[in-house]
Amino acid sequence: MQELISRIEPALVDFVSVALIALIAFGTSWVRTHTSNAIVNQIIDRASHDLTAFVAAEAQMVDNLRDADGSLSQAAAAQAKASVIAKFKAAWGTDGIAELLKILGIDPAMLDSWLGSRVELAVRTDKTTKVTATVTNATSAS
Repeated sequence: MQELISRIEPALVDFVSVALIALIAFGTSWVRTHTSNAIVNQIIDRASHDLTAFVAAEAQMVDNLRDADGSLSQAAAAQAKASVIAKFKAAWGTDGIAELLKILGIDPAMLDSWLGSRVELAVRTDKTTKVTATVTNATSAS
């Protein structure tokens, strides 16, 4: 029984993490949909834009952290995500973070999860863009 638990524990932790990220993303989407306040939408858009910019700035660091086969360890990915979140918090400052927390309606303990979900979305978007550009360039060259 102990062996079974130790085998499924990593998958369970991943599942809970993904579920939490999805819940936070849904909450953000719900706030955006159910508010007509343009300022709220602008702040959320600015936060997403800033996180995307910090992800792009960290791309070189991530490339340096990759193994010889091009893979990125979980520890390296966590380090990169933490770096982006720290830079975001430093750029926004205490007042900006407080305003963002108030708008999102979350407590400070949940902020890193929300920011992490946005970082992962920016990374996935960046990967998709790069793959699309590569495919388009290869098709154009033929």
